[in-house]
Amino acid sequence: IAAEPCGHTPDFAVFVFGRWAKKGYVEGTGMQSISYFASIQKMFKNQSLALTAFGVPTKQGKAAATTQEAYDLAGSNYYNPNWGYQNGKVRNSRVEYRHQPVFILTHEWKPKENMNLLSSAGYSFGERALSGFDRYNARDPRPDYYKYLPSYIEDSTQQLLAAQNIENNPELLQVDWAYLYASNQDAGNKKTINNVDGIAGNNVTGQRAAYVLRDDVQKYQRFNFNTVYNATVKMIDITAGASYQFQQTNQFKRVKDLLGADFYVDVDEFIEGDSGILSSAAQSDLNHPNRLVTVGDKYGYNYNQVIHKGAAWGQFKANFKHVDFFTAAELSYTSQYRFGHYKNGINPDNSEGKSQSVNTFNYAVKAGVTYKVNGRNYIYANGMYMTRAPFWNKVFISNRTSNEVSSDIRSESIGSVEVGYIFIHPKVKVKATGYYTDFKNGSNSITFYDDFYESLGNYTITKINKVHAGAELGVEASIYKGLSATLVASVGKYFYTDRQVGIETVDADPTFKQTETIYSKGLNVAGTPQQAYSLGLFYRSKKFWYVGANVNFFDWMWTDFAPTHRTERAVDALDPTSEQYASILKQERLSPKGEWTVDLSGGYSWRLKSTFKKMDGKNSGKYYLVLNAGISNLTNNKTIIVGAREQLRFDFEEKNASKFPNRYSYAYGINFFVNLTFRM
Repeated sequence: IAAEPCGHTPDFAVFVFGRWAKKGYVEGTGMQSISYFASIQKMFKNQSLALTAFGVPTKQGKAAATTQEAYDLAGSNYYNPNWGYQNGKVRNSRVEYRHQPVFILTHEWKPKENMNLLSSAGYSFGERALSGFDRYNARDPRPDYYKYLPSYIEDSTQQLLAAQNIENNPELLQVDWAYLYASNQDAGNKKTINNVDGIAGNNVTGQRAAYVLRDDVQKYQRFNFNTVYNATVKMIDITAGASYQFQQTNQFKRVKDLLGADFYVDVDEFIEGDSGILSSAAQSDLNHPNRLVTVGDKYGYNYNQVIHKGAAWGQFKANFKHVDFFTAAELSYTSQYRFGHYKNGINPDNSEGKSQSVNTFNYAVKAGVTYKVNGRNYIYANGMYMTRAPFWNKVFISNRTSNEVSSDIRSESIGSVEVGYIFIHPKVKVKATGYYTDFKNGSNSITFYDDFYESLGNYTITKINKVHAGAELGVEASIYKGLSATLVASVGKYFYTDRQVGIETVDADPTFKQTETIYSKGLNVAGTPQQAYSLGLFYRSKKFWYVGANVNFFDWMWTDFAPTHRTERAVDALDPTSEQYASILKQERLSPKGEWTVDLSGGYSWRLKSTFKKMDGKNSGKYYLVLNAGISNLTNNKTIIVGAREQLRFDFEEKNASKFPNRYSYAYGINFFVNLTFRM
């Protein structure tokens, strides 16, 4: 925002933007979103004060990764199992709503021309909610559940018939909303629940929900304060700062839709089973046993995650004729704990109230130097070493049900170094970089259904050590009168360097705890292509239009491995030379021959005074229309897998690696955009 001289009225800006899509590229992924921004600033001599607020309330249907068998049955790599027709309209079971408005108060003070003090305080609140199904004593409502697919059938003839049935009845691969409502309203689900809320004689009769649509809610409160002081004296620049962060997140399940029923009983089906013998352990909150919940009620789990973090840092920079260098350091303290609002039946003595605090001191140091050989050649080197507090959701054995802190949780350490060369010429620019980053003592916490113990399992993973190493090259060259070419290349190797340690607990048996080695050493890190190349041509005309084209190639992409598959119990009693043994331990490489895409872009800028001669006056020449357009994936390549993971579930009895096959997500085919902007 432009500053007004002292004494003038404050400057302000307001911005509102909306996006809407009834149908996304993938069926069921409609979206409604509004972005808003407002800011006001007042100047005083050598100070300024500004208040800013912004937010993006968004509602969006989500797609889900699924197995290749399901994609093939649907005849599309963009099949989405989350939706189905309800009364002739598309309804998605996985809808995300998020809105977290942010308010920032900023004060800037320049006591001298070469000094600056910038301080800000921010507050945000709001929630993120993602819907999904819960069920009680009912079949799985997911249409791509493995037992509903032909591969679950052992007889080959019956497999073929099942596949033909799905191909002839594609609605079998979508959510059956009519069935869910009919199940909830069935006469057999009219039940009497005794002693509701633990009150003797408080009996309630009604339609008990076999299915319910829930929201998993994260309700946030965040406060941040930071202040930064900067001073420049000749060739020396000194910066120092301090910050404080507080975050409290209330996490709970909330009933979104009873799907025609009268109430849902707040017990865990995986614990209770068919007999009801473990009904005490199945209670989500023993303070309110046999609780009935309706739309808007919290249930299942309810706890706060609380984080306090303070930090102080400083940086020194010096710029000389042939050498620039900097050094910086930071000290921080992080305290985090869990506060349970429910007395969970699985852990009645260690789920309600405040957990122990997990406190960590951390530090970071970094330094860098650039040697200017001459005005066109530069050599640089940077190094960094830091420790980082474990992320909150990695700290506890089971966030949903327990205050127990995972053993051997410690700060992660990260060391990194990079060296590079820069060449600058009017017609050619080159930048080459080599890097090496070592991660030590990472941790993770996951929840999955363990078929061996027939219960939800909580898996805490420690000693996650990995290396990211590689080189990058960027070249930009002017060819002839507005025509230029670019080349970008990135070649890396990202891999795990050690065996990890897994600690499993299961909800069905609170006393059970199993520690096992995860044979992860040498496996590749997933989530990104480790080799990427792009060659582009770009032409800019003196008549205010441009056009560009890029050819891109990606390779060395890997499926995210499941730690449950890389344990001794997953391969015990198997011949190490057998195909079955190899199929369990092998990490899938995606697209072994690599993947190609081609992108086009172009645009034109109109100066309206030149087009409309009557646009005169004091604003003459300040009006523009700018058109930008682009086409991505011009060749309509629909085989690019952008996300792949092994399922955590595993067949420990038969050790059949294909029983729970990998799940994939695919990049979109050809798509385009057109933007028209009026600028003044």
